[in-house]
Amino acid sequence: MLAAWWRARDGLIYDPWFCRDAAHQRPLPLSPDLEALQAQATATLLGRDTEPQILRALL
Repeated sequence: MLAAWWRARDGLIYDPWFCRDAAHQRPLPLSPDLEALQAQATATLLGRDTEPQILRALL
């Protein structure tokens, strides 16, 4: 569960989310949308079984 939360958080801070360095950092919002972060983390958890299949289909 924690990994899903950090992934959602990285999506808010970095563009793209997997390039976690200063060159890809976005300006931090003063008040992050916590409901959106929770929704993203929940979506990641709910899709954890199908995500690998979706990624293979996209590639």
